[in-house]
Amino acid sequence: MSDPDEQVNELLQRVIDSLVNESMKGHFEDNNPTLVFENIEDYNRKTGKRFRITKDQKERGLNREDAFKELFGKE
Repeated sequence: MSDPDEQVNELLQRVIDSLVNESMKGHFEDNNPTLVFENIEDYNRKTGKRFRITKDQKERGLNREDAFKELFGKE
């Protein structure tokens, strides 16, 4: 049997995974684990967060729309 700390960590991780999965219901197409966003505004509305480009994307000279397209294939 595993260490009690490992058991607690495993249980907490299952609870966290369950909560995340429940909160993201409706943001997935079919059973595809890829989030579905129509555009940056849709991303903002569904996540409550502003879409931000990564440092790498910025260094490559991408704007927000191109970075979004690269990540989600839309816009």
